[in-house]
Amino acid sequence: MEKLKEFYDVTDDKSIIELDDFRKHKLSLKHINKLKRMREIKKLQMSQRQEDFQKIYGKAKPDAGGMGMPPV
Repeated sequence: MEKLKEFYDVTDDKSIIELDDFRKHKLSLKHINKLKRMREIKKLQMSQRQEDFQKIYGKAKPDAGGMGMPPV
C-alpha cells in the first residue's frame, strides 16, 4: 500500500463531481501510463505473495526430515 501512495498526487486530483456534472473525465496518456505502472506493481506483488505462500504452505521435499528428524 505504501508503494502505491507515491502515485497519488493531490494536485492531479480534479475529480470533484457535483450534481450538475454530466461529463466523464478524459483519460490522458499520463493517466494511462500511471495505471499501467500500478497494474505492473500489483502483478509483481501478487507473484511475490504466491512465492511466499508456496514456501510457507507448499509441500515439503521428500528428503527433508523436518524438525531435525531423519526422514522415514
